[in-house]
Amino acid sequence: MASLDQRIGARAIDAACGLVLVLLLMVVQTALYAISGMERDAEGNDPINTGINYLLVIAIVSYDAITSRVCGGATPGKRITHCAVVNWGDGEPAGFPLLVGRNTLLFLEWIFLIPGILDLRAAAHRDDGRTWTDRVTGTAAVNRRAVPTLRTASSPTPVWRPEPWGSLVQTAVEARARIVHTVKGVPEGPRRERLDEIVALIATCEIECTRVADRGIQLSQAANAIDITTLTSRLESIAGEPDKVSLAKAYEGELTSAQELLALVERTTQLLQELVAELNSAVNDGIRISLDPKDNMTFDEVLDQLHALQQSIAIIDGEFPPPGPM
Repeated sequence: MASLDQRIGARAIDAACGLVLVLLLMVVQTALYAISGMERDAEGNDPINTGINYLLVIAIVSYDAITSRVCGGATPGKRITHCAVVNWGDGEPAGFPLLVGRNTLLFLEWIFLIPGILDLRAAAHRDDGRTWTDRVTGTAAVNRRAVPTLRTASSPTPVWRPEPWGSLVQTAVEARARIVHTVKGVPEGPRRERLDEIVALIATCEIECTRVADRGIQLSQAANAIDITTLTSRLESIAGEPDKVSLAKAYEGELTSAQELLALVERTTQLLQELVAELNSAVNDGIRISLDPKDNMTFDEVLDQLHALQQSIAIIDGEFPPPGPM
């Protein structure tokens, strides 16, 4: 997710751009008065002033949507701070109507300043890192630098992922963090060395679970690009026409392939849920023997669990190869 510093920086830069826009509108307003010869109304009710005010409100609420379209997917502030607004569900860039709605809510929030500041502070402590505006509109402000990549065991980097993959990866990360925290309190010696061996295997399994999740994201994105309803309608429209048998077979093959891809996404999700549950179980057992040396469970039993988990992941790798280009 985008950090608090990125959000504040982006908002400050966009506010500066907005100030430039206000100044330009004031110049236009002055020019219109000069050209038309119209006198300024003391209460500001003349047509020129009213029109400029309407333009200003429209510019504010549509600022993100318009500048994102012009600047290649992000406002000037977000491009400079390397963040972007995406759909929470699939991670795709937020569309024009969604950005207009989001900016309208942001305008209502920040016009009083304090609610905006409090919401930003609260978002920094929420599990998903989203403001209430993001939650209402189904969006998220993400770090453009943080793309799904294989992470090393020694240097995990927080990465935003669409659901359900993000929650599953976060569960695996938290499981590893729990046992690392527990093992730190164990004195140096043979027992600590065996526990470190368990921690290293758990770290490897966490990374592998992350890799499976990223594979699932690829499959999910490929599946989301397919319109099953359109494919079905296309096939039904030519059903029973003798001169279009070969075309019907082609459509049928395309539909079958799409349905298999959707089933594959569901299966990958289920298997990752099972892997994360098994990882949590192994972590819990490792914590048990860390805290209680007299526990009946042995180091070898925990290691066997983790080796079995690695084998399960290897089987998934063979069963679900990465999707090719669509």
